[in-house]
Amino acid sequence: MGKFRELSQACRDEKVFGRLLGGFFLLLGLGFIIIGVTVLPVFGLVVGIVLLVLAFYFFKKSPGEDEACETDFTKKT
Repeated sequence: MGKFRELSQACRDEKVFGRLLGGFFLLLGLGFIIIGVTVLPVFGLVVGIVLLVLAFYFFKKSPGEDEACETDFTKKT
């Protein structure tokens, strides 16, 4: 939790937004998987798998791709 406090506000917002977006895609993907098993076999499964992959991309995506998240945690100031 200490590293999270040291991050800039923009970086924290990016991390939180990424997790929220990942959670949204995860729920949506699971919904499509359930629909794919019960109602629309091909369409639901294909869309569900794509959404699950997208969800894990946003969960795994680490901030730091912009200047706001470039922080050196090794230097003591």
